[in-house]
Amino acid sequence: MLDKLVSTKGRLARSPYALFVFCLTVATFISAQLSDALTLNILGVSPTQASLAMTLAALFELAFVWLIYAATVRRLNDMDGPRWPVWLFLLPFLPVGVSLFLPWVFPPFYKDGFEFNQDFLTYSSALQTISVILSTAKLITALVVSLIPGTKGDNRFGPSGRQPAEIFE
Repeated sequence: MLDKLVSTKGRLARSPYALFVFCLTVATFISAQLSDALTLNILGVSPTQASLAMTLAALFELAFVWLIYAATVRRLNDMDGPRWPVWLFLLPFLPVGVSLFLPWVFPPFYKDGFEFNQDFLTYSSALQTISVILSTAKLITALVVSLIPGTKGDNRFGPSGRQPAEIFE
């Protein structure tokens, strides 16, 4: 099962693809909300703990990069289409990668621990806006890729992703 998640070989039907992308999107959203709560210190943690937790949340989100890439490539293989749309799925992770280092460059709080670092808030807000725009493009692309049917029968990437025997392997 794990090899199917990380492999770019073969094909992936519409329904499993849509469900997989939906689950990863929900997990990423929860991770982002946790990161935002820590940024605003809603949970009452120390600045060092907040920085570490935000870094872990960003790493959690980045762990999905390959999973989304592999699933999208397999879905595009099913459609026998070009692979350039997969880049729309990877772009939203660029701000996440940058945000990995943000708490270490601009600590979220000043040394007294009670006042927000304005530089951190400014850059964090800008990254969040960019991420929302790119994530919207990703979701629109995911919707389109989920709605377009794959090629019927075999194609150059292998047998149809809807073979009953393959679904239960």
